[in-house]
Amino acid sequence: MICFGASKIIMGATSELGPIDPQLTTVEEGRVKRFSVYNIVKSYDDLFSRAVKEQGNLQPYLQQLANYDEREIKEFRAALSLSEDIAFGHLHPE
Repeated sequence: MICFGASKIIMGATSELGPIDPQLTTVEEGRVKRFSVYNIVKSYDDLFSRAVKEQGNLQPYLQQLANYDEREIKEFRAALSLSEDIAFGHLHPE
């Protein structure tokens, strides 16, 4: 987002050009892991939607949904919304 007006873009090993998507970086067992915030929210939404539509055994969905923290999902949604607002403001100045 910062480089909208730049004449040169320097990218890291995990960088890519595409939609603005905040990244989550964690360290697990000494290993750095990076995740797309969009993909985390999308996978949660998809799983939740499938659980709501399920007519039979909900247990597999409940077990998988237990891996998500609803508070974090709300924070991730806020980060996605903020990045969209910042990008829109720079691309469509009033």
